[in-house]
Amino acid sequence: MKRLTSYNFTLIAILTFVLSSCSNSTDKKLTEKSKTHERLIECKTKYVMEDGEEADGYHEEYENFIKDYFSEEQIADTLIVTTLIAVNTCGKTIGNIEFSGDTLFLKTRQTADELCASTMFEKFTYRIHNPDKKKYEIQSER
Repeated sequence: MKRLTSYNFTLIAILTFVLSSCSNSTDKKLTEKSKTHERLIECKTKYVMEDGEEADGYHEEYENFIKDYFSEEQIADTLIVTTLIAVNTCGKTIGNIEFSGDTLFLKTRQTADELCASTMFEKFTYRIHNPDKKKYEIQSER
Protein backbone atom coordinates (compact mmCIF):
# COMPACT_ATOMS: atom_id res chain seq x y z
CA MET A 1 0.00 0.00 0.00
CA LYS A 2 2.85 2.41 0.81
CA ARG A 3 4.38 1.68 -2.57
CA LEU A 4 1.12 2.52 -4.37
CA THR A 5 0.71 5.78 -2.42
CA SER A 6 4.29 6.79 -3.22
CA TYR A 7 3.70 6.00 -6.89
CA ASN A 8 0.48 8.08 -6.93
CA PHE A 9 2.26 11.01 -5.25
CA THR A 10 5.09 10.88 -7.79
CA LEU A 11 2.64 10.70 -10.70
CA ILE A 12 0.64 13.67 -9.39
CA ALA A 13 3.83 15.70 -8.83
CA ILE A 14 5.04 15.01 -12.39
CA LEU A 15 1.67 15.89 -13.94
CA THR A 16 1.45 19.09 -11.93
CA PHE A 17 4.93 20.13 -13.05
CA VAL A 18 4.24 19.37 -16.74
CA LEU A 19 0.89 21.16 -16.76
CA SER A 20 2.23 24.24 -14.98
CA SER A 21 5.18 24.38 -17.38
CA CYS A 22 2.80 24.40 -20.36
CA SER A 23 0.67 27.06 -18.74
CA ASN A 24 3.68 29.29 -17.98
CA SER A 25 4.87 28.94 -21.57
CA THR A 26 1.51 30.11 -22.93
CA ASP A 27 1.33 32.96 -20.40
CA LYS A 28 4.84 34.06 -21.37
CA LYS A 29 3.90 34.13 -25.08
CA LEU A 30 0.82 36.22 -24.33
CA THR A 31 2.82 38.58 -22.13
CA GLU A 32 5.46 39.07 -24.84
CA LYS A 33 2.79 39.73 -27.49
CA SER A 34 0.95 42.24 -25.34
CA LYS A 35 3.99 44.07 -23.98
CA THR A 36 4.07 47.74 -24.99
CA HIS A 37 6.48 50.67 -24.75
CA GLU A 38 7.06 51.85 -21.19
CA ARG A 39 5.78 55.37 -21.95
CA LEU A 40 2.48 54.16 -23.42
CA ILE A 41 -0.06 54.66 -20.62
CA GLU A 42 -2.92 53.08 -22.54
CA CYS A 43 -4.31 52.66 -26.01
CA LYS A 44 -8.02 52.40 -26.71
CA THR A 45 -9.63 51.40 -29.98
CA LYS A 46 -13.02 52.04 -31.50
CA TYR A 47 -14.47 50.42 -34.61
CA VAL A 48 -15.03 52.90 -37.46
CA MET A 49 -15.78 50.96 -40.69
CA GLU A 50 -15.14 47.89 -42.82
CA ASP A 51 -12.76 48.09 -45.75
CA GLY A 52 -14.89 48.85 -48.81
CA GLU A 53 -15.91 51.67 -51.12
CA GLU A 54 -16.22 54.25 -48.36
CA ALA A 55 -12.64 53.46 -47.31
CA ASP A 56 -11.08 53.84 -50.78
CA GLY A 57 -9.66 57.22 -49.78
CA TYR A 58 -7.52 55.54 -47.11
CA HIS A 59 -5.58 53.77 -49.84
CA GLU A 60 -5.70 56.53 -52.47
CA GLU A 61 -5.33 59.78 -50.47
CA TYR A 62 -4.14 58.62 -47.05
CA GLU A 63 -3.22 62.00 -45.48
CA ASN A 64 -6.46 63.64 -46.58
CA PHE A 65 -8.59 60.64 -45.57
CA ILE A 66 -7.33 60.31 -41.98
CA LYS A 67 -7.47 64.08 -41.34
CA ASP A 68 -10.92 63.76 -39.71
CA TYR A 69 -9.67 60.99 -37.41
CA PHE A 70 -6.31 62.49 -36.43
CA SER A 71 -5.74 64.69 -33.40
CA GLU A 72 -3.04 65.43 -30.86
CA GLU A 73 -3.34 67.18 -27.52
CA GLN A 74 -1.02 67.64 -24.55
CA ILE A 75 -2.84 67.54 -21.18
CA ALA A 76 -0.50 67.99 -18.19
CA ASP A 77 2.20 65.33 -18.63
CA THR A 78 0.19 63.21 -21.10
CA LEU A 79 0.21 63.41 -24.88
CA ILE A 80 -3.04 62.12 -26.39
CA VAL A 81 -2.91 61.16 -30.06
CA THR A 82 -5.77 59.73 -32.12
CA THR A 83 -5.52 58.23 -35.60
CA LEU A 84 -7.19 55.77 -37.96
CA ILE A 85 -5.46 52.45 -38.68
CA ALA A 86 -6.41 49.48 -40.84
CA VAL A 87 -6.38 46.22 -38.85
CA ASN A 88 -7.19 42.57 -39.44
CA THR A 89 -10.89 41.92 -38.85
CA CYS A 90 -10.34 38.51 -37.24
CA GLY A 91 -7.33 39.41 -35.13
CA LYS A 92 -6.88 41.18 -31.82
CA THR A 93 -4.82 44.33 -32.31
CA ILE A 94 -3.18 46.44 -29.62
CA GLY A 95 -1.51 49.81 -29.97
CA ASN A 96 2.15 50.46 -29.36
CA ILE A 97 4.62 53.28 -29.91
CA GLU A 98 8.25 53.77 -30.87
CA PHE A 99 10.49 56.82 -30.76
CA SER A 100 13.31 57.77 -33.08
CA GLY A 101 14.80 61.20 -32.50
CA ASP A 102 11.97 63.73 -32.78
CA THR A 103 9.58 61.24 -34.39
CA LEU A 104 6.84 59.34 -32.60
CA PHE A 105 5.64 56.24 -34.47
CA LEU A 106 2.10 55.08 -33.73
CA LYS A 107 2.23 51.31 -34.20
CA THR A 108 0.04 48.25 -33.74
CA ARG A 109 0.69 44.61 -32.93
CA GLN A 110 -1.42 41.51 -33.47
CA THR A 111 -1.89 39.41 -30.33
CA ALA A 112 -4.07 36.72 -31.92
CA ASP A 113 -2.52 33.75 -33.69
CA GLU A 114 -5.30 33.35 -36.24
CA LEU A 115 -5.94 36.06 -38.81
CA CYS A 116 -8.08 36.34 -41.95
CA ALA A 117 -8.03 38.20 -45.25
CA SER A 118 -10.51 40.95 -44.34
CA THR A 119 -9.66 44.42 -43.03
CA MET A 120 -11.49 46.98 -40.94
CA PHE A 121 -10.60 50.42 -39.67
CA GLU A 122 -10.33 51.38 -36.03
CA LYS A 123 -9.69 54.71 -34.36
CA PHE A 124 -6.73 54.30 -31.99
CA THR A 125 -6.32 56.71 -29.07
CA TYR A 126 -2.83 56.61 -27.57
CA ARG A 127 -2.15 58.12 -24.13
CA ILE A 128 1.60 58.68 -23.85
CA HIS A 129 3.62 59.82 -20.83
CA ASN A 130 5.31 63.04 -22.02
CA PRO A 131 6.34 65.03 -18.92
CA ASP A 132 8.74 67.25 -20.91
CA LYS A 133 5.88 68.26 -23.24
CA LYS A 134 8.15 67.52 -26.17
CA LYS A 135 6.72 68.17 -29.65
CA TYR A 136 7.07 65.16 -31.94
CA GLU A 137 6.60 64.61 -35.62
CA ILE A 138 3.92 61.93 -35.53
CA GLN A 139 3.78 59.12 -38.04
CA SER A 140 0.96 56.64 -38.06
CA GLU A 141 1.26 53.04 -39.18
CA ARG A 142 -0.45 52.31 -42.49
